[in-house]
Amino acid sequence: MIKNNYTAEFLKERGYLFVHFNSTWGATLKNKYADVQVSYKKGLFNDEFIRILAETTMLKVIDSLIIENLAEFHLNVFKKLEEIPRIKGPTFTFAHIILPHHPYIFDRYGNVKSRASILNQFTSGKWRMKDEYIDQLIFVNKKTEEVIDKILERSEIPPIIIIQSDHGPQVVTDNLEAKDFVRARMSILNAYYLPDGGNKLLYQSITPVNTFRVVFNYYFRSEFELLEDNVYFSTMDQPYNFSTTNL
Repeated sequence: MIKNNYTAEFLKERGYLFVHFNSTWGATLKNKYADVQVSYKKGLFNDEFIRILAETTMLKVIDSLIIENLAEFHLNVFKKLEEIPRIKGPTFTFAHIILPHHPYIFDRYGNVKSRASILNQFTSGKWRMKDEYIDQLIFVNKKTEEVIDKILERSEIPPIIIIQSDHGPQVVTDNLEAKDFVRARMSILNAYYLPDGGNKLLYQSITPVNTFRVVFNYYFRSEFELLEDNVYFSTMDQPYNFSTTNL
C-alpha cells in the first residue's frame, strides 16, 4: 500500500509524472509503480539490512567506507531534488530522507564523522546521544532550506511542497512521564507551501491522514471527506497493540 498508493495514482490519472527517490529503508527503498526512480548507483551499502550485516560480520573492517557511502547517498538526494523543476510537465515527487534519524553521520557543518556507527540505533539509552542528534538535525534543516529555495527559484509555476517527518525524537529521561514520551515521539514537523491561497484550508490540528485530502479538495475540486486527526501509538514490545490519542 505504501508503494502502490492512491495519492500517486490520483495524480498520475491527471497527467502527473510520479518521481520516486529511492531511500535506504525497506518500504521506500524503491518503487516499481513510479514513472521515474532516482537512485545513487555508486552505493554499495544503501540497503539497511546490508549495512547491518556488514557491521556485524568481518566486513566491519570497512566501517568507515559504509558511513562515507551512506553520507554520499543522502547528499545525492538533496542535490537531485534541486533538479526536479527542470522536468517538463507536472510531477509528483516523493522523497523519504531518513535523516536526521540514526545513524548520526553528519555534524552541524556537514562534515562526515569517520567513527560513526549504524549499530547504535539498536542500543538502549540512545537519548544520551541527543547532542549528536541535534547536530545532524541542524545540518539537515540547512540542506532542506537550500533545496526549497532552489525549487522555488527554478519553478515556472509555484509548486506545492509538503514536508513531514514520520516520527518525533525518542526522548528518554529518568523523570519523563509516559504521556510526555508519547507526545515527543508522535509530534512531527508538518509544513506546507501551498500557493494561490491553499493554506487557508489548513488548521492547527491537521495530521498527515488529511494532508492530501485537503490539497486535492482545494486544487482539484475533489470532495474527499476529512477524517479524525487521531494518533495511533504502540510500543516496540507490542507493535500492533495501538492506543489512540489526540495530541
